[in-house]
Amino acid sequence: MEPRDPGRPPPRTPRRLTFVVAATVAVLLAAAAGTALAVTLSPLWTQQRQVAVEEATPPPEPEAAPPTRPPAPDPPTASDTAEAVPESVPPEAYDGTSTRVGTLLLQVERCYTDTHITDGFAYEDDAPAGMEFHIFRLTVTNEGNAPTAFDTEGTVGTTTDGRVLRHDPDAEFTVAWDYFWDDIEPGASVTSYVLFTAPTGTEFTEILVSGEGLLEPDR
Repeated sequence: MEPRDPGRPPPRTPRRLTFVVAATVAVLLAAAAGTALAVTLSPLWTQQRQVAVEEATPPPEPEAAPPTRPPAPDPPTASDTAEAVPESVPPEAYDGTSTRVGTLLLQVERCYTDTHITDGFAYEDDAPAGMEFHIFRLTVTNEGNAPTAFDTEGTVGTTTDGRVLRHDPDAEFTVAWDYFWDDIEPGASVTSYVLFTAPTGTEFTEILVSGEGLLEPDR
């Protein structure tokens, strides 16, 4: 090796080599720093992403309670069954009852059933098989100031089983022909009748005489 001349400057490192080394070092440092930053930010990013997902997911709806069956009604008692049966109304329950049709006062002398009717002279009639006459014998008094006739047209009766029956004008004529169509003088009273022809055993809860005067049994 030749001795260095003291008057000669030392050899310099080539500029290109210095730049390559510096660039390599910078790349290594940047890579190391990027890895550390990624490692540092990764948990934070994952945590934020999880929070966002949790906030976006709606809470589960509560399960509806299963329908409950209503309690079964109590079985009917003997008293309930008894109340459902129509109350018996014998014909005599109408004895002594009264109502009004216009200026006429109607009073029931007697109510009864029979299968044979007569006026006591020449007229008579028999009820069909399985039927009977319901006979309302009335005292009719004219309480008005003018002569007035008693007309049974429009009379209906309601039975204990809910049927509505019309009166029987032919049977009424048989027993009361001599009272029909004649005027009753003011203050005067006559005997007349309302009759129904109905199945044997029928009972009436009310009678509407001439479509106006309501007769109800005296229970």
